[in-house]
Amino acid sequence: MMRYADLELSDRPESQYDDILSPPLVLLVTLLLSQGLSTAFPTIDDPSELREALGTGSNLLIARGVIFGIFPLWHA
Repeated sequence: MMRYADLELSDRPESQYDDILSPPLVLLVTLLLSQGLSTAFPTIDDPSELREALGTGSNLLIARGVIFGIFPLWHA
């Protein structure tokens, strides 16, 4: 994927990522999918503890964004 991203970034700006989703859009779709799945399925954890740790659902989404964004950089 990194090689493909490098090839796409070397193209002209108007023809970059014209056949697939751009990486930030893939990250957004992944975050929204994980947020939706986590609210749709029951858990054995107490959700009130998670709310105390993160505050709101938007903070959880931001935390996931940071984690999902750093993970590829760690493995690069």
